Parts: sequence; C-alpha cells; structure tokens
Amino acid sequence: MSWTNGTLTLDVVSDLGGNTDLMELRLAIEAVVTPSIEYAIADAATATFKFTADPDQSEKDAVVAVAATHRAGALGRAQLKRAEEFDSRTEKLITESGFSHNGRVFSSSSNAQSKWHAVQIMNLMGQIGFPLLLSDKDEHSYAVADSAELSLMYATLVGTGKASHDSGKALKDQLDAITNDAGQPDVPPNYHDLAAAIAAVEAVVDPR
Repeated sequence: MSWTNGTLTLDVVSDLGGNTDLMELRLAIEAVVTPSIEYAIADAATATFKFTADPDQSEKDAVVAVAATHRAGALGRAQLKRAEEFDSRTEKLITESGFSHNGRVFSSSSNAQSKWHAVQIMNLMGQIGFPLLLSDKDEHSYAVADSAELSLMYATLVGTGKASHDSGKALKDQLDAITNDAGQPDVPPNYHDLAAAIAAVEAVVDPR
C-alpha cells in the first residue's frame, strides 16, 4: 500500500488477498475519508484510488483497516462468485435440458414445470382422460397411455431436476470446505496462504 499526492495504490494480492470487488472497496473507503474519490481503477496487479485531496493520517489509518477487512473477505467473495456460476449452470440444466421418457425428451422450462405440476394434481384427482396427447421438445405428439405413465413422467421431471440440484450442491460443498484458518493445520482444504485458498476455489471445476 502506498500514498502519493492524494493517490492510493493497493497491491491486489498482498493488500487485498487477490480477489477484489472494486465498487465494494470504493464505498468502504469513501465511508472513512473526507476527500472524494475522483476515480478508481484496478487490474490484476493493483487497485488505484485518486482523491480530490490527500486524506489526513487518521483517515489513512482507517483506510488500512478497510483494506485489511476487504482482504479478510477475499476468500468468501471468491467462493460466492464460484457458487453463483454453479447455480447458473444448475438452473440452465434444470430448465433447458429437459427430461427423457420412453426415448423422447420433454421440456422442463419453468413454464413447463408449472404445467406439469398442475396436470399431475389433476391426474391424482382423477380428472385426466387418457390417452393424453402431449408435445415433446421437438413439438412431436406423444400419447400418454394412463395415469401411471403420467405419474412416472412427472416423477422423472422432478428426479431429473433434483439430480441437477444435488450435483450443484455437491460442487458448492467443495467450495465451502475450503478455508483459510491459521489456527488449523496447513493441509487442504485448509490453506494458511490466502492466495492458495483462492486458487483452490478457482480450481473447483463444474464438469456438468
């Protein structure tokens, strides 16, 4: 960390832990200094903040504390970002891939799921006539023979979605297991080195 004529330069790795949310950091710094920030820029190596005037020493000390707090949250931010990527993939798998039945693929979009739920309720109430004509993802007609087959299709829809959800949860559990606890042995998934912990998070790959 260095100050030069109202400009603060932070090392992304040593000062901030290698994972930086520039807007979050800017707001936190603005809360503890009087001069406004003219601009803030960051790349893989440094984060730079230009102030309208040079903060006084007490404010600079407060910025040091802000940077330390930001650094402490670096692993959590990395885990959250990765988890959101996994959640996005899970949602895409559930809503776009569809589910298979009798050699055909049927839609599992959000709209289709709502319709399937409604149809299954009617099925359980004995309010569906068979054979029931449905359309698969290719818009080809499919005749559902009876109530048992319709229930099986609904169960497949639910089971396919649950499998995607469970696979996403397993990936996020791997993320949550990664820690940066100096009080525990330096053995994966715990890393005394913060950069190593964040690298471990980024190494968790979604194979789906």
